[in-house]
Amino acid sequence: MRRRDLLAAGLAGVGATLLPRLSGRAQAVPPRHLVFVFLRGGADALGWFSPRGAGQQTLAGLRPTLSLASPQPFSPTLFANRLLAPMLGDATLMSGFNVVLHAGSVNETRSHFEQMAHIESGDSEGSTAGGFLAAAAEALHARSAALAAVMPASLRGTNAVCLTDPRQLQGSFADGAFGFGWSRASRLGLYRYSDPRVDPIATAALSQLDALSASLGNVTRDGLTAAGHYLASPHEFGQRLAVAAAVLASSWNPAIVTIDAGHDWDTHFGEYPNDLTQWYGLAKKVDDVARNLVAFKNDLVARDLWASTVVAVVSEFGRTVRENGAAGTDHGRGGLMMLLGGRVRPHADTEYRGLRSYIVPATADSSTALDVVHDYRVVMAELLENHLGLARSTVLGLFRPAGAVDAADYLSVLR
Repeated sequence: MRRRDLLAAGLAGVGATLLPRLSGRAQAVPPRHLVFVFLRGGADALGWFSPRGAGQQTLAGLRPTLSLASPQPFSPTLFANRLLAPMLGDATLMSGFNVVLHAGSVNETRSHFEQMAHIESGDSEGSTAGGFLAAAAEALHARSAALAAVMPASLRGTNAVCLTDPRQLQGSFADGAFGFGWSRASRLGLYRYSDPRVDPIATAALSQLDALSASLGNVTRDGLTAAGHYLASPHEFGQRLAVAAAVLASSWNPAIVTIDAGHDWDTHFGEYPNDLTQWYGLAKKVDDVARNLVAFKNDLVARDLWASTVVAVVSEFGRTVRENGAAGTDHGRGGLMMLLGGRVRPHADTEYRGLRSYIVPATADSSTALDVVHDYRVVMAELLENHLGLARSTVLGLFRPAGAVDAADYLSVLR
């Protein structure tokens, strides 16, 4: 199936509920914002941060070609990939930056699609049509938006807007940058296919882009570059963050924004965590994320939004502890979450209750993975309650099965 056909089928399947009318409901102005960044593909936590001390030697034996080269000290128990230097050297960002180790879904599947469904629905056992962030937005009576190729499952079931590039409905579309400066006529031309599966949804999307443009004002590529966004990157992450900052600062004012980072984190072979010359290696992606998160922080600070925004970066699972025979890593379980924002406790804060070091097994076979110690839902529940202001009973009711998340397990990730 061609990319266009696959996209059209997917859009037809989700229906017009994913392309709602912007003026169809009252909007309560949220005092704070939550940005949910998904690294799809299973990002290797140990390629971002690795243990110091005895764990460092153990990991070096399990990863002879994938151990971090010239890692930077991050904490008494952790090293950081040297390519995170743009973040580590930014005092403002680091004052509101935390890493939740051994984080993930308590469901044990190592299927990308199944685990992403569990993560985005908040359901650790079954398959739920709606997303937990969609339910949160509904409970807040607030708007939500997605920066992604198609509407992410986390926002299904609400009045979210998916800000996709119009070129994604073209048969010749290939992953790339957002197109800025589109006139309404050019957008309409790109959407017109005489395809009954696509045209009604595309028309609705066009009207939304028109309405949102009035709130965003003149968002141009030059303007976003001047704001410091790393738009020359090989991935679309920088563009999506840049647009997200503009959306958050606009009068449209969504409480929740989700962003698909757009990289491929499925590193079965040629992981290359240290070599920037490898175009699709982990190093290139970590560098891209670090530069763009700093740019996003700068943008939020300039817009006076840093103190009111929390960014949560997650992946569906981590990777195996031992490298495989192709200089890569296979599907694992425990990964990490990165949290940043003006209200986030730094990793060194004594009030933070999460793990401060990795639990690396002394021996490992080809399938051994890091354990999940911190259910990602506990972290998200704390953010939804203590940052966005949802009632605890409402927050805990977003996750399934009932009673799966207990507020007593909150890690105190916020000041």
